[in-house]
Amino acid sequence: YTTEEQKKLFQDVLDGRVHLFALPTVLYRRIAEEMTTTVFKAFNLDFNTNLENPDFATPRALKRNLYDFSAAKTFQEVQDMQNFIFNEKGMRRSFSEFEAQAKTIFDTYNKNWLEAEFETATRLAESSNDWKQYTDEAEIFPLLKYNTLEDGSVREEHVALNGTVKPVTDAFWNTYNPPNGWRCRCFVEQLEAGEAPITEDPEEPELPKLFNFNAGKDDVVFHTSGAKMHPYFKVKRRFRRHKENNFGLPLPPDVANLKPKTLPKQKVVIKAPEKIGFRPDNYEEVLGENVEM
Repeated sequence: YTTEEQKKLFQDVLDGRVHLFALPTVLYRRIAEEMTTTVFKAFNLDFNTNLENPDFATPRALKRNLYDFSAAKTFQEVQDMQNFIFNEKGMRRSFSEFEAQAKTIFDTYNKNWLEAEFETATRLAESSNDWKQYTDEAEIFPLLKYNTLEDGSVREEHVALNGTVKPVTDAFWNTYNPPNGWRCRCFVEQLEAGEAPITEDPEEPELPKLFNFNAGKDDVVFHTSGAKMHPYFKVKRRFRRHKENNFGLPLPPDVANLKPKTLPKQKVVIKAPEKIGFRPDNYEEVLGENVEM
């Protein structure tokens, strides 16, 4: 967004032309298109690839997921801006006052966090593509080994998983197929039968719920429901139908008929504060992980 585009967005929010039921389509599409383009590189595809080919089922599912994510992100961003239309006395702020608050929110969503989200989406897409290779080659390489880079930056929780060897079919990989955290650098190595002994189950470390899944099996980057739900998808009851309709934002024709991937309903413990839900100083608290920015 240029400075002029940002100012127009802020003015539209302040004047009520942009609101929770009339979200900015341009912002939504730009985020979704750029994330999809980046993710498709893991599959050697470009944004305009025809996804009707059954071989592209996974990229197609990920594209739908990224558009869902972009819609939820846009909804939360506008909601946070709306919280500052009126001051503590209930008086409507001037544009200059509102702009200062809105600019902070815009930069938080579209600079600070978007960088980490792009990186996460890329790693999970690569992981998803790799998993297809692991399953396709399971007869040749029936074992997988979890590896860290074994340097001073590795999280203790990931050190506990280092060296774990399990069959491709083992349930261990449903939860611990990397990445297992923001900017996780861990990786999986394919092994032939007998190349290394199968290890005992490690003491299960507590990892962020947002990463406790196998992207290759679940066909998602960011979960939209359940205990692993990304905080952007946490909405109040009155907005749940709106969420089911992609927050009123249009979907590309090639994914519009796909149903979002969902998980069984579970108790959600992720907290989303009422005011500026995802500020830089509480991102760690909301997402449960050190972003290492």
